[in-house]
Amino acid sequence: MIACIKTVVGEDLIGELSTTLDGAFTLKNPFMVYLQAAGENKISVAMTPYLHFAAADEFTFKKEHVILQYAPSPELENNYRSLTGTGIVVAKPNISLV
Repeated sequence: MIACIKTVVGEDLIGELSTTLDGAFTLKNPFMVYLQAAGENKISVAMTPYLHFAAADEFTFKKEHVILQYAPSPELENNYRSLTGTGIVVAKPNISLV
């Protein structure tokens, strides 16, 4: 399941989430989600691989180091899937009312 966590140090991470028997959170292929300037008075959401230089692609966080778990917006999840090549990118419905 693709999900986000917020750590006690304020990092927002997205990845393939699973939990262990002791309640720890494991993220596979995690990306850090952050805001960046996108022109004058505008911001955008950006993602970068978590721990760029690590050989591992899976990280386990103790439950006391995670303050929040949440579902990503469809746009964020689609962007994550595009970056990692995991799963199917869900297209926006193109419906117009008459």
